[in-house]
Amino acid sequence: MTSPGIDTIGQLVDAVGEHVARASGGKQKALVSGASPRLRRLPVVTGIEFIGSTAPPVGTRAGQHWVNGRGMVFCWCPPGSFTMGLPETDTSPEAADARPVQVTLSKGFWIGKYEVTEFQAGGRHGAKGRNLPTVTTSFEKFLTELNEGQRKAGRLPENWKYHLPTEAQWEYAARAGRSTRFFFGDDVADLPRHANFADETLLKEDPAKFFYGAPKLNDGVGKGPTAVGRYLPNDWGLHDVHGNLAEFCRDKFVRVPPLVGGIDPVQTVVNQKERNCALRGGSWCSLAEYCQCGFRNERRAEIAAPRLSYTGLRVVLETQEEKPQ
Repeated sequence: MTSPGIDTIGQLVDAVGEHVARASGGKQKALVSGASPRLRRLPVVTGIEFIGSTAPPVGTRAGQHWVNGRGMVFCWCPPGSFTMGLPETDTSPEAADARPVQVTLSKGFWIGKYEVTEFQAGGRHGAKGRNLPTVTTSFEKFLTELNEGQRKAGRLPENWKYHLPTEAQWEYAARAGRSTRFFFGDDVADLPRHANFADETLLKEDPAKFFYGAPKLNDGVGKGPTAVGRYLPNDWGLHDVHGNLAEFCRDKFVRVPPLVGGIDPVQTVVNQKERNCALRGGSWCSLAEYCQCGFRNERRAEIAAPRLSYTGLRVVLETQEEKPQ
């Protein structure tokens, strides 16, 4: 898209076709669908800065994009400090385990622009499921295969590693520099433009089960997650941090103390009773309040529960150097 002479969609489509043919020695042909004459005339307009690099680069500003060898798109999050958790003014019972703390992230990191899809996770490969986020309670196998596969392909240096995000990394990336309830502001009426959550569509589809759906808010999707990237992104380019699927974090969900602040915090297991993983972002069946940047939930990983198909994952890529003293 940044090559000279690529000014319209038609030129972009043609250039991709030529690249595929050249790279495959004429053995493969790009599959093009829906490129009507009108669409081909439209200009290519993007304010996104992609970094072209086989191995992961270190970004220089928030919102830069990079694509790995599996076709997964990542957004750069620079080092910084922020207030993690729900506001002190939120006195609801749900806010008890999300009292605000000050956090500093000492190094930048890449985070998935989208939730991991079924296609990327090696599941269903049909056109319908390709861009759907993968519903899962298991992530260790995927991360292991991703790290091993990219390292074997020469695309992952030894000092880089794919992880689940920590709660601090997740919320920092979701907020994208904002301190509001949602990354777009505080008004819940704007949520349908940014998230798939428990809305009027879900309520009408199954009023007995989803009686709590917001009757005057409509995101256009009922039961289940929808294709990634359908809703508006935050200021750093991330989609679906509100709703769609609740995302597993590296931290264990601990009630006392709840949120851990400081430099690069991550909560580990403190006793055998608290082994659930922290969840962030809310899902397609979550109340609007559960989709807030600072809201936390929990779920035991590895336990299959088909009727609770609301959890997925987003991946972080970071260096493994020692923290600065």
